[in-house]
Amino acid sequence: MLVSLLSDADRRVCGAAVRGLGRIGADPKVAVAALMGFLSTPNAPFDQARLDAIRGLGAFGKDAAPAVQTLITEMTTPRQQIFGSYSFEYGCQRACPRTLGRIGPAARAALPLLHATDAELESYRGDWFDERAAELLIEGKCETEDEARVLMSKHPGWRVRRAAVSWFRDEDAAKDPKWTPMLLAAIDDPDGLVQIVAIETLLRAGLERDACYRALLRDGDPMRWSAWTNVQIMWRYELDPKPLIPQLERERDRGKDNPAVYQNLQHMIDEVKAGITHKDGRF
Repeated sequence: MLVSLLSDADRRVCGAAVRGLGRIGADPKVAVAALMGFLSTPNAPFDQARLDAIRGLGAFGKDAAPAVQTLITEMTTPRQQIFGSYSFEYGCQRACPRTLGRIGPAARAALPLLHATDAELESYRGDWFDERAAELLIEGKCETEDEARVLMSKHPGWRVRRAAVSWFRDEDAAKDPKWTPMLLAAIDDPDGLVQIVAIETLLRAGLERDACYRALLRDGDPMRWSAWTNVQIMWRYELDPKPLIPQLERERDRGKDNPAVYQNLQHMIDEVKAGITHKDGRF
């Protein structure tokens, strides 16, 4: 019945059928073939139903191997990316790597699309958790997304490490105790940006406040205005920033040739001394 609803004229009905196929334990052969057909329908719109179909294939794991070429086509067909707003055309492409990763080694034909050069990993592609995890899963270096996350947390590229400690699909996932050792290790990462993301991930989850506070009090990289950033994080999570005043003063003095920087840092110093806080963390 659900398969027949995939051709319904009402896309909301199609979407409900797509989601249902991945939830009720449908025969993988039947469901995968139906979802492939749905994605291959000529002139079908790019909407939530199409996005759900791509994600739904991932629920069948290696049994979705027949859909690999369909997903490759989805990834390689030119789509519109609307900067500053959500585009389902672009969103559908970005959903493919996770599904391919769940298929595993049988999706090896997609590896050339997922592979990124070292230069690309130092740029935007290092931030794409699903793409990096999918590459590891398809190469057989791990068997689950959790194992991929651990491997990514040890990657030479700082952006990949940052993705590992920041890209949780919901805040509750980061609260799982199994991630606490990895996140604690990341607050001592050689890169300050990885440290900050790990600290915020722990604080959002309500974990290890003392360890995070100690890390925020460290003398950071002065070229990245560390104290300026750390004070805002402390405000956001109701931690006392006053011990950072000496660091703020050094950053202020370093920016003396830029009046705007100097004045902003002096203003922050005055507010910290006065006990003024900004609970949204914005200054």
